[in-house]
Amino acid sequence: MQHPGPGSEALTWFIEQTTKYQKCYKFWMGPLRPSVIMCHPETVKILLRTQEPKPTKYGGAYATLLPWLGKGSVL
Repeated sequence: MQHPGPGSEALTWFIEQTTKYQKCYKFWMGPLRPSVIMCHPETVKILLRTQEPKPTKYGGAYATLLPWLGKGSVL
């Protein structure tokens, strides 16, 4: 599925996708950037609970939460 681009269409698109796929969904931002949106706390908990390294260098959501969660966060 392709993201519609910036503007009010994007907000409407995100609301529709979140209503349709209540746990998570994926889409492409342009031809080379895949994105995954997690909409449910249980889905996020599964990802953060893993021992795999989290992406913190490229401005991901985990980098935003890192000061609050800490580097050794286990939910």
